[in-house]
Amino acid sequence: MADSRCARACAIVASESYVDSHDLWDKAVEIAGQSMVTDLSSTFDENADCMTIVGSEMSRTAADAAYEEAEVAAYEVDVCELHDCFSANELITYDLEYNHRQADTNYFAGHGGVTSPDGYTTTAVPLGWRPDLVKSDSRIIAAMLVRF
Repeated sequence: MADSRCARACAIVASESYVDSHDLWDKAVEIAGQSMVTDLSSTFDENADCMTIVGSEMSRTAADAAYEEAEVAAYEVDVCELHDCFSANELITYDLEYNHRQADTNYFAGHGGVTSPDGYTTTAVPLGWRPDLVKSDSRIIAAMLVRF
């Protein structure tokens, strides 16, 4: 049985002439930008915080270089393949996202929620009660995964 903490992937990198001669354009994915960065001097600074030690500045530097090469901004990217080959980054994975959504009508759940006031879907909803719906929604999502 495979170890669930390990993932496998394979990519075949081919020239445009190979893709053309084998009629693979409908399956081809273009690498628009890429970057490899090793530890920065800030990683070893005695005053470095935990995020810097596990590579946050290194990752930011690599991402900035890849965005520049691809001539895109982060918000324009739909799919990104990211791999870090350092055990510290593979043992501690962190994610911080900011999401903002906007609609023309009240569509998203507000702070009051959309279920009945007592939280059950099987009880009658009081006369005049309406779900708390709003036109925009902003949230910060933070996650940390530690593997042992």
